Amino acid sequence: GMRGPSVKGGLVSVNMECGDTKSDQTCVEENTDYWGADLGGRRAINFDQCETFCRDTQDCVSITYRASDSQCWLKFNRFGSRGPSTGNGLTSLNMDCKPPTKSEPGCIRVDVDFWGADITIRHVTAESLEECQELCKETDGCVSLTYRPSSNSCWRKNKRGGLRGPSVKGGLVSVNMESGDTKSDQTCVEENSDYWGADLGGRRAINFDQCETFCRDTQDCVSITYRASDSQCWLKFNRFGSRGPSTGNGLTSLNMDCKPPTKSEPGCIRVDVDFWGADITIRHVTAESLEECQELCKETDGCVSLTYRPSSNSCWRKNKSKFNRFGSSGPSTGNGLGGLRGPSVTSLNMDCLIKA
Repeated sequence: GMRGPSVKGGLVSVNMECGDTKSDQTCVEENTDYWGADLGGRRAINFDQCETFCRDTQDCVSITYRASDSQCWLKFNRFGSRGPSTGNGLTSLNMDCKPPTKSEPGCIRVDVDFWGADITIRHVTAESLEECQELCKETDGCVSLTYRPSSNSCWRKNKRGGLRGPSVKGGLVSVNMESGDTKSDQTCVEENSDYWGADLGGRRAINFDQCETFCRDTQDCVSITYRASDSQCWLKFNRFGSRGPSTGNGLTSLNMDCKPPTKSEPGCIRVDVDFWGADITIRHVTAESLEECQELCKETDGCVSLTYRPSSNSCWRKNKSKFNRFGSSGPSTGNGLGGLRGPSVTSLNMDCLIKA
């Protein structure tokens, strides 16, 4: 019928196609309310009749029953509209009793909080981490969660890693539903190097490995800087931070996507030549090699050429000027005989239109 069955003496009703298989009762939750998503309330003699009413009703997928006054609520959404919550004297059931979601051990972050980006103002109740995951799967837009076992509290999130990424917090367990758990290439780790700026926020991490894991768990995180002396971890939304690598004693930095150094054609490199001016930033950035300086240029919007001084690891990135491609005034000697960059500089155009 329009709203499902109800008790009325003297009447007999029949569905022409009778799905009369009793639902799996292992999913029955005592003292639990599936609030909202109602197809309407009605009286049922007992819980079994309430469950039968749901089987007989189009679009009914779950129920809540109150034995004290024989009230039966049929629902069009699993777990109601907000998920399970404590409800003394109420018994609830999903008609399709799915087995708990099993997590890969590597996806679970113990004593970690994915703060913020909550789908609802209040948490929902889950009897286990697996049930919390199941609730997330059933919720549109849920991509991660945080669970507190001591209170059975489940926070569903619409952003990987929460609003600002993971942080250390005892008693909580957090999970990204799609776990990118492949460790990044550690050959790119840079000791005593700072990737300044482009921060998604700082937080404490037990060690460098946990800081790297936090980045993997955080939407938009592509690089990190870690300070072991006080366990500070900075997650970054830009490779090399906002200004490129710089010397930072006691700091360790890493790009999550460890690209191999750019190999130059020998004919593109201008030794003892300065491309003066047209600098993208007021100060140079630090690069351990000409190849790294090129990589920084590639990662910088508008960078089309560069000048590098190996003796001090100084890298000047250049934008395209209205005059020509060689800085703002063209190439000049940079070998200490009047070159404004000082001794022994090397310059390069990224698109290398001129071959030696």
